[in-house]
Amino acid sequence: MTLDEITAILKLADPFQTLSDEQLKLIGFVSDTRKLADNEILFSEGAVADGAYILVKGAMQSSHEGAKSQGPVIKEQGTTFGELALIVDKPRPATVRAIGNTELVFVPRLHFKRLIENYPDLAAKVAARIKLSISRYVHAITAADVH
Repeated sequence: MTLDEITAILKLADPFQTLSDEQLKLIGFVSDTRKLADNEILFSEGAVADGAYILVKGAMQSSHEGAKSQGPVIKEQGTTFGELALIVDKPRPATVRAIGNTELVFVPRLHFKRLIENYPDLAAKVAARIKLSISRYVHAITAADVH
């Protein structure tokens, strides 16, 4: 993928939607693409989290140890997986695998952290979007438990 194609995908991804084109290009420059075959695992529950992934094409599905069912199949281009790994060093909370041939953009935490050291406003914008995403996730889980 070209830098412009990666930048276009980043623009769709929730954590990066408020960034300028210049900021997106900076992140795109330190990102790379990953391709997975059908049923290939992107990361496993408990694994060291080293960055975030954004869906380019294909589909992904998550699962948790001990859960009776798997998570929904995610097919929407620009969906982000593991964005919390950009700012904290915590183990992956789920296993995520490809459904069919899948392509992703990977944003490594190491390079992202170097960027935000030089561009603090970038860090603030991305952290705010991640916080909002986590709040929506917690709200959805709470609402599902109530029903």
